[in-house]
Amino acid sequence: MENLDQELKLFSPDFIGISILSSEYEETLNIILDIAKHLNENIITIAGGVYITTKYQYAFKNKNLYFGVYGEGEYILRNLLLYLLNKADFPKEGLIYKDNNKLVVQEQVFVEDLKSFPWVDYSFIKLEHYLNRGARIDPNRPPALPTYRMITTRGCPFGCSFCQVETVSGKKVRARDHEDVVNYALIHSEEYPITDWRYSQIKSEEWSAKDISILRAYEWDQINFSPEKIENIAKLWGVSVDKLQEIRKNTRDTLEF
Repeated sequence: MENLDQELKLFSPDFIGISILSSEYEETLNIILDIAKHLNENIITIAGGVYITTKYQYAFKNKNLYFGVYGEGEYILRNLLLYLLNKADFPKEGLIYKDNNKLVVQEQVFVEDLKSFPWVDYSFIKLEHYLNRGARIDPNRPPALPTYRMITTRGCPFGCSFCQVETVSGKKVRARDHEDVVNYALIHSEEYPITDWRYSQIKSEEWSAKDISILRAYEWDQINFSPEKIENIAKLWGVSVDKLQEIRKNTRDTLEF
């Protein structure tokens, strides 16, 4: 936090944006907000991410938070900054803020067309520092370094009780253009020695966005209803195993991609 203090003093920004991925980082948000306002009481603070979208009531207990981005913030953050610079009207969706100490929660925003996004420009950072950092030990840990991750879809139709993806990104699955994804991965694999087989086996002409979405849905269905879980889940739901299998089938049949 000492480094943050020094950076803010040196840069002296008019706005500060804070992305909080998890409620576990609530204290971190509060510390950053308090440091920012201590250095400059006129600074505009904006927070977004999973924590703000799912637990904004707790985040806004800190009086130093001005705005929260509710949902997917690429366009909302831009529109808010344009408003603060007197270049646009105040956004009508995707924001949380206080008006005379009353919390105002606008409609949550989802970006429908992921294909409209440009790819991230990493020229402002030393990307190799991130590619060579090992993740914590979990099922998603990369098998080798360097590693490069891309988010190519958003949304999930299943609404699993243990997962907040549906709350954060909605039920509708949206995907980037499959050929664009593969080409972007190839660019980075040429610049950095990324050798994970998962990058080399997918060809743009082999998979469509719909294919990938169906595969993801099938994967989650298999995870949540694996054979060793079926009987216990049916018991918890108060239905027979046959009825549970019927519910699974009906759910899969009604999915839209």
